[in-house]
Amino acid sequence: MTKPIRNFEEIKNLLRLEREAISTANFDYLESIVNKKEKLIGSLGGLSSQELAELKTIALTNHRLLGAAMKGVQAAQRRLGQIVEASKGFTTYDTTGRSNRISTRGNSIEKKA
Repeated sequence: MTKPIRNFEEIKNLLRLEREAISTANFDYLESIVNKKEKLIGSLGGLSSQELAELKTIALTNHRLLGAAMKGVQAAQRRLGQIVEASKGFTTYDTTGRSNRISTRGNSIEKKA
C-alpha cells in the first residue's frame, strides 16, 4: 500500500507546484508538470475516494486559476491591440456624422537642440 500513498503525495505536490506556477505566470514550468502528471495518472486506481476527492478539489482550483490567467492574457492582448491601433491614428466625426480618419503615419516630430 505504500505505492498508492506515495503516488497520492506526488500528485498532490505536483498540483501544488502547478498552482504556484499558474499564480506566478511561470507557464514554461507548467509543461514539465503536465508531463509528470500524465505519468502518474495511471496510479490513481489505488487511491481512496477521499484522496481522489482531495485531488479533484485541488485540480479544479488550478483549472479556475488557469482560466482566470487566460482571461487576463486575452485582455492584455486586446488592450495592446487597441494601443497599436490608436498609435496609427484615430477617427473623428463632423457635424453631419461623417467619419474622418486622422492618421499619425508620415508625421514626424523633429527634435532641435
